[in-house]
Order: sequence, then C-alpha cells, then structure tokens
Amino acid sequence: MGVSNIVLTADKTEVEAGEAVNFTATVYFTEPLPSQASFYLTVYVNNNPVKDIQVTAPAGSYSYTARFQLSFDRAGTYFVKVSAPDEIPV
Repeated sequence: MGVSNIVLTADKTEVEAGEAVNFTATVYFTEPLPSQASFYLTVYVNNNPVKDIQVTAPAGSYSYTARFQLSFDRAGTYFVKVSAPDEIPV
C-alpha cells in the first residue's frame, strides 16, 4: 500500500519566541487500506528530524489525519515538513 500525497497545514505562519504552532498532516493512500495499518510519520524542522508520530489508520481509509504541536524557542522562519514510509504495511 503506497502513499500518494501528504498535505501539511499550520494554524499560523509567523511565531514569536516560545510560541507553539498547531499542525495538521493528512496522508493520502494510493487506494483504500484493506486492513488497519500502523506506521510512523516523521516531522522535520529545517530538514532535521524532530519528532516521530505513531499513527494507526482504520481499514477502508483513503486518508489519515494526524495533529501535532511544535514550539519554537526563537522568533523566525522555519521550514517544517512531514514524511511517511513509501509503503504502508497492511
């Protein structure tokens, strides 16, 4: 089972020192999951891995949405991305 796309959104695009940002990552599968599947999403900030999120998507899902929060020590611009395995074990 493959991943076709990941869409990442944030509740704000500018942060002050110590501020938290809420993110939503939606993973789209190439076809509906034939059974429940567990896998990890890896969160990167400025191309450095900072967090792994274990998710479990139910059978029949075309997508799965994970929500997470990151805090930033300094004000500034950050590049945040999420990756999933190319193949999801089902």
